[in-house]
This record gives sequence, structure tokens and C-alpha cells, in this order.
Amino acid sequence: MTHKTVTFIYICILLMVIYYTFDPMLSSWMPQCAFHKLTGWSCPICGFQRGLYALLHGQFLKALQSNWFLFGLSPVFFIIFYAEFIAKGYIGRKLQRVFCSKSSYLFLFITAIAWTVIRNILTI
Repeated sequence: MTHKTVTFIYICILLMVIYYTFDPMLSSWMPQCAFHKLTGWSCPICGFQRGLYALLHGQFLKALQSNWFLFGLSPVFFIIFYAEFIAKGYIGRKLQRVFCSKSSYLFLFITAIAWTVIRNILTI
């Protein structure tokens, strides 16, 4: 693994310890969503902190309910991370072609915009 990958993994572990320890609903110092503060609408990742906290405490349904979009697409995000930073050789190239292409990122972008509109209309 490269130095960048190891650093990224350490940062992820540190963030997981922080999110396991502090409830984002009760911690005033946790980051707030600027999009929500400006517009009153929930952005595509609103609920991620609450969901991560719930997931780290074994509350899978609560995590899913916090943000269906993020937790529903989390396998795709893990595959993209794996393809971009870890996978090597034939498998890495094949995964990158499928999951890390411009069309894949465009699909995720359009899906995020659609999710933003849907979740705010239906108040999900």
C-alpha cells in the first residue's frame, strides 16, 4: 500500500472513533450542513453523520433511515474506493473501467440531484 492509502486509512479510523464516541445530534461542535442552513432543504448527504453514528452502534435500520441514498449506495462507494486506491493488475483495471468512468460519476451525480429533489418533496 502507498503512503497516501495508509494515511487515508488512519484518518478513517480516527473519524470512526470520533463518530463512535460523540453523538452528532448532541454535539454542538460537529459540522452542520451549509446547504441545509442556506436553503432549508436536505442535501444528498444530510443524515450521514447520524447514520454513521447509528451504524457504528449496530443500529442498522436507524442508519438506513438516516439517509437511504448514501447507505443504499455504500457498496458502490466501497468498490470505487477499492478500485481507485487498492486494486492492482487486471482486477483493478477492470473495476476502474466500470466504476470509475466519467459515465459512472455522471450517473452518481444525476442520482444525487434526483435524490435531493425527491427527499425534499416527500420529506424523507
